Amino acid sequence: MEKAVVIVGNLLVDCLRLAEIAREFGWALEKATDLVHLKALSRDYDPVVVLFDSTGLQEPWQRALQTILAAAPGALPIVCHRFSDTISWPDLVQAGAFHSLRLPLDPREVHQSLGFAWSVQCARLRNAPPRAASADSPAPLRVRAVGNVA
Repeated sequence: MEKAVVIVGNLLVDCLRLAEIAREFGWALEKATDLVHLKALSRDYDPVVVLFDSTGLQEPWQRALQTILAAAPGALPIVCHRFSDTISWPDLVQAGAFHSLRLPLDPREVHQSLGFAWSVQCARLRNAPPRAASADSPAPLRVRAVGNVA
């Protein structure tokens, strides 16, 4: 399943530039018109990051964040907000937010945030338990030491 950065709602962003940044990390860029569409999109893609603006979704950020986490449980939600918005970062973190970005989005900040998300994805892969072999996967390679091994 292809990994993707998902924009939810009516975020006014440069999608071409954002898609270019997402591709640097090996991810697609998808757009979900609303939170219901995000859930449907999660069947076809593996959302890695979800960028959203609760104001544009006409939802309080806590409710929007809960819905995003339910629709895309493995995704890292990034709250996008205006400079004039007062947001309590400790409350966002406690509710499950991964990061926040100010609007309008700065491509360098987006790149940095996706880099943080990429790092989390790598750590998850390193710490994941080994997958059980299926009938379709080859048997694990076994190495046997012969002779003196120091």
